[in-house]
Amino acid sequence: MSVAAQWLDNLHVPSHEVPVGLPMRTTQWRKNQKIIKNAAKTPDAAKSPLEAAIHAGSLGEVKKLVASGASPDLIGWRGLTMLMLAAYFGKPEIFKFLASKTRNYDFVTSQNFTLLMAAAIGGNADIVRWVLKNSQIPLSHKNNTGETALVYAAGNRRIEILEILLAGDTLFLGVDPPPYKNDALFAASESGYADVVRYLLDRQKANYATYLHAMLMKALWGGKMDIAKVLVEHGADINQDPTGTVTFLNSRLFYGHHSDVEAARELGMNLEAVADYGKTVRQLVRNWEDKTKKTAALALLDKLGVAK
Repeated sequence: MSVAAQWLDNLHVPSHEVPVGLPMRTTQWRKNQKIIKNAAKTPDAAKSPLEAAIHAGSLGEVKKLVASGASPDLIGWRGLTMLMLAAYFGKPEIFKFLASKTRNYDFVTSQNFTLLMAAAIGGNADIVRWVLKNSQIPLSHKNNTGETALVYAAGNRRIEILEILLAGDTLFLGVDPPPYKNDALFAASESGYADVVRYLLDRQKANYATYLHAMLMKALWGGKMDIAKVLVEHGADINQDPTGTVTFLNSRLFYGHHSDVEAARELGMNLEAVADYGKTVRQLVRNWEDKTKKTAALALLDKLGVAK
């Protein structure tokens, strides 16, 4: 059993029912994302010859196997059909050939994962355009955990694919209710792709204003200052929640992340904010028991001109 399969088994989820490429969602997910993505690059040795040929990108071998009776509709790795695997691994010539041998373009896995989602992850524009033209599954289709093909494209830094998916007016970009884990902006921000965040905000196909601040604070706490900068440039109010500001500053200073404090100040954060319990960050720092940390934090606040 592969490492990825062992992890999935520990979660009591059949490995063939969990498609790779989902945006990072939880601490456990983040810890295992690299393992799962590496597993995607090297399917288990026990997989079918057709699947191995697709992964290797061997069109000649694929044609030979299909001529010998191998079916493009065979269910393989992660519960995907061979056509879906060709899309997932971004193999346009193999995809075109397999598509000519089947009409099963609307197959969905037990997790409601679709051909378009696989194509969005694979990132080949020609495949995505073909699927949009030939599949009857709507662009707004969500899998069992709420992601659309757009979310997969954003979470995998596929800006060209986003442009294709957003070309029409039929797609509802959408913003999920809190905690906003199933929309494209969240996926791009969580994955650390500032260029994708900027692209989505520039498009303004959805009203992100209702939760820009929440995304901003999440970026700040994660040290993703490039993401935070884009969000501020697009209207996020970095001083919307004074208590949150004080909490953030106190934590960053205590754990020695002084560069985060300086970056936040550059973005316009008020370092003299007063929390709803009546304290500023300087007042909190003065009460620290660790004298070394206290001295360093106060020195930084002095350097940044924070009132004493």
